[in-house]
Amino acid sequence: MVRERDSPMSSPLMRQNAEDLAAKMGHKEVVATDGRFHRWRKRLNVVFKQTHGGQKSADVATVDQQIEKECPQLIASCAPKDVSDADESGLYYRAMPSHTYLSKAESTKGYQVSKEPMCCIRMTGEKRMLLEIRKSKRSRSLKGIKKLSVNYFDNISAWKTSVIFNNWLQK
Repeated sequence: MVRERDSPMSSPLMRQNAEDLAAKMGHKEVVATDGRFHRWRKRLNVVFKQTHGGQKSADVATVDQQIEKECPQLIASCAPKDVSDADESGLYYRAMPSHTYLSKAESTKGYQVSKEPMCCIRMTGEKRMLLEIRKSKRSRSLKGIKKLSVNYFDNISAWKTSVIFNNWLQK
């Protein structure tokens, strides 16, 4: 069912699904060991392939439905200065697995990776400076630059965390 949604599957997820399916069929004693998993993969020609980014986009219809359903109430409960529209706000997008299990006949479809710069505008019309997140506190590429035209944050993984996002909005 996960593969039908083109979601990457890891070995622990595959084994957990096998144990869940066995339990539904009344075989509660079944344990999906590495050996069983390996033999199953070999018997059915299931291989572990790398997924490639850029082919899979967000489900726009579902997002639009959620926006129509939930946003009016949320916006009504906030002051206009507290309502912001930020682009490329996918937090922790790098946590997706880069490989998946599938049959040799299937091809992989990746997921769309967010871009690093993030821009934002508030409901009052106030524009925020771009957000740039990098791994190093003092990037060599920025050496000698006295003033940046972006809000610069560092994070060991270069991810947009809620702390960085909140600090950026409050600047």
